[in-house]
Amino acid sequence: MSKFKAWVKAKTKVLKQQITILYYIIRHPKIPFYARIPAILALIYFASPIDLIPDFIPIIGFLDDLAVLAFFIFLTYKLTPKAIIDECKEQALNGRGDIPSKWYYAVPIIIIWLALIFLVIWRLFF
Repeated sequence: MSKFKAWVKAKTKVLKQQITILYYIIRHPKIPFYARIPAILALIYFASPIDLIPDFIPIIGFLDDLAVLAFFIFLTYKLTPKAIIDECKEQALNGRGDIPSKWYYAVPIIIIWLALIFLVIWRLFF
């Protein structure tokens, strides 16, 4: 089991690097519009608490995140010119231009979750 745990940790580290690279790809001025779509979808899926398989289910809950994000990252890389990918990788690895944290982007997701909780409680008790 420890080999699997080490593998998951290694893949998680790589995934974090890839998410940072996707951020720089989206922000690049020369990126084609059609290449931005899978990158944006990957970042939305990564940030969203809503998953295909919930994370509290052991092993499978995290593996679906890896699979979905890997697919979107693969698609983004196929649609993006190699020079732009290399430039964005360099930016991400060198840490130039830190990614801003904008907490207010979470507000719509929180509102959706609160509305769902309210609807479930309303349906169960009223």
